[in-house]
Amino acid sequence: GKQYKNILENKLVQAQEFYGKRFLVKDQLQEIQWNMGSESKQIGEYICFKATALIPTDELSWYNFSWNDLAKKTTDSEDPEIKLTQVEAWYTLQIPLKHGPAEFWGLPGLILEVSAGNTTMLCSQVVINPKEKIEIVAPDKGKEITKIDYRNTIQSKMMEMRNNRGRRRG
Repeated sequence: GKQYKNILENKLVQAQEFYGKRFLVKDQLQEIQWNMGSESKQIGEYICFKATALIPTDELSWYNFSWNDLAKKTTDSEDPEIKLTQVEAWYTLQIPLKHGPAEFWGLPGLILEVSAGNTTMLCSQVVINPKEKIEIVAPDKGKEITKIDYRNTIQSKMMEMRNNRGRRRG
């Protein structure tokens, strides 16, 4: 769904839909402890620097769901292991904004490329001072919920669907 980030207020708002029901996920932005490197490369006309981080995998995929997640939830112990994803970001000091795509932010320049797991996002165009002003507004439709509550709601609905499907067979 549409995502809104406000780094000054440490706020994330994301519109999500699940089986026709709208949710408005409101939460804090995930703090990222970046390790700044000295390696650089050119992306378009911008000199970029490398930064890396380890981020809890659940924080990067809280809005995704698979049947495997459901199986893990029912077999996990009380103290599940926290899985981490290695993230590599390339940011430019030529655009001193602490923003980036998706959940990524917090570097001293705009993130133009980021790789996490098997996903890479690359900025294809930067428009500074566009002729037509764009108004950025946070999504505002749906049941307000946190990231954790959203994930729990989805998992409980999926378990309910699985259990109902199993009863019909007998």
